[in-house]
Amino acid sequence: MRIIGLIAALVLVGSSKEFIVYNEETIVLLCFVIFMALAVKYLKNTAIESLEARSNSIEKEFNDFYRIREEVIESLISAYQKQTNVTTDLKALHVLSKQQIQSIFANHKMTLQNRLSLEMDAKLDRIFQKNIKVTNALQTTIADTVTAHMYKHAQGLTSKHASSLALLKKVL
Repeated sequence: MRIIGLIAALVLVGSSKEFIVYNEETIVLLCFVIFMALAVKYLKNTAIESLEARSNSIEKEFNDFYRIREEVIESLISAYQKQTNVTTDLKALHVLSKQQIQSIFANHKMTLQNRLSLEMDAKLDRIFQKNIKVTNALQTTIADTVTAHMYKHAQGLTSKHASSLALLKKVL
C-alpha cells in the first residue's frame, strides 16, 4: 500500500507543479504503473508459486531425461557387446562349416538342375499341346467366318453369276 501512496503523492505533486502534463500517454503510463504496483502486491506469491512449480517440473523432466539417457547408453553398450560376440561366433562357424556347406550346395545344385529340366520339359509339352489346340480353334473360326462371308456375298450377286454360285456351293 505504501507504493501506491507514494505513486499517488508523486503524481499529485508533479501535477500541481505542472511537471506532469495530462494527455493520453501520461494517463496510459499512470494506469500501467498502478497496474504493475497492484500486480506485484497481489500476484507476487502466485507468480512465485507458479515459477517454483515450473522449476520443479523442469527439474523432474531433466532427471527423467538423464535417467533414460543412462538406460539407453547401457542398452547400447549391451547391444554392441552382443553384436561383437555374435560376429566372432559367426566367423568361427563360417570357418568350421565352409566345406560342408559347399558339398551340400553342390549336391542340391545338381538335384535342382535335374528337377528343373524335367519340369521345364513337362511345361513345354503342355504349352505345345495348348498351342496346337488354340491354332486349330483359330483356323476353324477363320474358316467358318470366311465361308459365311462368301455365302453372304454370293447371295448378293445378280442372276448372271448364278452358275458360279452353284459351283461354289458344290465346292464348299
